[in-house]
Amino acid sequence: MDQKLFVSRYLVALPSVEKLRRCLEAGRERIESLMPRPSARIRAPRNPKS
Repeated sequence: MDQKLFVSRYLVALPSVEKLRRCLEAGRERIESLMPRPSARIRAPRNPKS
């Protein structure tokens, strides 16, 4: 193993459930802001013939 191992941040205990929830929500919002917006025209799903 390489002797040059750097750790920029580590935790000795898990964060609270609420802190994890906020972190996940913020990450989700960042990802969604990068995604293209769906067009206003949305097609209804086709019904397969029975």
